[in-house]
Amino acid sequence: MDAPITTLRFRLRDETLQAHQDAEAALDLDRRLASLGAYTALLRALYRAHRPIEARLAAFEWAGSGIAFAERRKLAWLEADLAALRALPVPADAAGAPRVAADGGALVPADEDAAAPPGDEDGPPPSPGEAFGMLYVLEGSTLGGRIIGREVAARLGLDADRGGRFFHGYGARTGAMWQGFTAALDRLGPTGPDAEAAVAAARRTFETVRRCVLQAEVPPVADGSPRADAGRAATADPSEATSPPRP
Repeated sequence: MDAPITTLRFRLRDETLQAHQDAEAALDLDRRLASLGAYTALLRALYRAHRPIEARLAAFEWAGSGIAFAERRKLAWLEADLAALRALPVPADAAGAPRVAADGGALVPADEDAAAPPGDEDGPPPSPGEAFGMLYVLEGSTLGGRIIGREVAARLGLDADRGGRFFHGYGARTGAMWQGFTAALDRLGPTGPDAEAAVAAARRTFETVRRCVLQAEVPPVADGSPRADAGRAATADPSEATSPPRP
């Protein structure tokens, strides 16, 4: 007989496993890291996914939750990478917000960039369970993104200062940030309305990421472009790339 689930973290791990695996499969890292063009297309897709999700999370009242959400926002990392990969300055709009290159390579205001596919991420402020379920996906992906970051460096020669900021995560603090998140998450408990909402929201968030990534076309590798087999890390396992840790 299986032991009962005693924390929300482990319930989320178990009950979102299929959605997690589907999103992971969509990443298809051998193709997405085969060239700078393919990698840039992946970053654009992740930008499209993160933008509405972060907007909803920012609308939630995090005071007293144990989470300092301002420290966990990741959209600026994607903006920095997209700017760096074009070797162009990123102009600012009238409000001082950075502008991001959209499909086609032209720099446009961020509010004109393509939105994620319509879904539950475009809505009113989330409930506590919804907010933690959505953030579970983003924080777990940041933790697993360290593996992708090593692949990005090995295959494409990029680092946190040039095109690899997003997958660098919190750097040396990544593990501690994950532990801090799960400690706050588990205060909700593994059962009840908040837990149910967290599971449903996490599944929807994985699906949003999956759809955005699948919509991103992978350009052909041009002669002379960095390829996936150039400097590939021998021990990296792409199947673990976005996985939150398992006990």
